[in-house]
Amino acid sequence: MLRLAVPDMVSSSFFPVLAAVDLGFFHDEGVDASVELLPPPSKLFAALREGELDFVAGEASDMLSAFAGWRGAKLLAAVCQHLSFLLVVRKERGATRGDLNVVKGLRIGAAPGPDIALKRLQQRLAQVRDRFAIIMREIADRRGLSMQCDLLSHEDPVQMPEHLQDLLAATLDGLGLPYLRLPSFAGHDTNQLAKIAPVGMLFVPSRAGRSHCPEEWTEPQAVVLGARALLASLMAVDATLG
Repeated sequence: MLRLAVPDMVSSSFFPVLAAVDLGFFHDEGVDASVELLPPPSKLFAALREGELDFVAGEASDMLSAFAGWRGAKLLAAVCQHLSFLLVVRKERGATRGDLNVVKGLRIGAAPGPDIALKRLQQRLAQVRDRFAIIMREIADRRGLSMQCDLLSHEDPVQMPEHLQDLLAATLDGLGLPYLRLPSFAGHDTNQLAKIAPVGMLFVPSRAGRSHCPEEWTEPQAVVLGARALLASLMAVDATLG
């Protein structure tokens, strides 16, 4: 019996997996398969790691919660494409389909997953850093050498102030520009400025996501839009924060 599991059975994310089992697609290929519900994502991938499951359908980022450095598991295929997530509010809000104004001023919640994976990845990196000095000394002792390990730089993650994140988002909304909120390792600039003042960041897209390399390329129009967004954001910050 092929054991499959998903973190929920209500979102469209994993519908193809449920349909494949229920409609007998696995059976047609000569494979007996079952699917079970196993939330949250961290528990789901831990079960895969321990050999309790054969396959898991879940967010790629959640894999890091159980497989550090992507080691020990493989991404096989995309279960679905062009996925749309559902934004749900209480009935008394009187929302109509497509009306995003109804969520202004509200707190939006989402299922846990990527945040847990990121925290565990940070913990793992700290363990590797600490272990490096120990391994270095062991090698030095075996070879009769004298070594010294000095940590020249270490920066803890910085959370961008929520009011600045919201201000930047509102500014981009006003310009009609699409955007994503994402983490960034800006340890050499923004991370340092955060020690003396509130900080925020705006990015323009690079082709294929390549940055800080010879292949990096951003379309000129994207640079123009980025400059407009930066100007509008600075003016909004000045008007709001004084």
